[in-house]
Amino acid sequence: QADSADLLLVSVYVSPREFAGTVGTQLAFSRFVEDLALSGKPIIVISFGSPYLLSAFPSVSSYLIAWGGAPVSQRAAALAVLDVIESEELLAHTTAIFAQNGSTLRM
Repeated sequence: QADSADLLLVSVYVSPREFAGTVGTQLAFSRFVEDLALSGKPIIVISFGSPYLLSAFPSVSSYLIAWGGAPVSQRAAALAVLDVIESEELLAHTTAIFAQNGSTLRM
């Protein structure tokens, strides 16, 4: 489905671990996200845990840190992404995508 998308959004939760020595993502997942980033499509990665997760995806150019998986963090991240969609004038296209899937988009 990523092939037909205009914008790719990847949300990731990796709990920070002291003295672990790694970011904590699986190598296969890191490669998957890197492949998406190298596809040429705009991509946003949202980290709901470790702020160091970005190092696992060096080709990602847009990154949002939500600092935790609590509902308030999830809502703040969603609102931030929707704000980008609106400010970049992508709202009409995004609304059409939601309509195709039988969903609604509320701002």
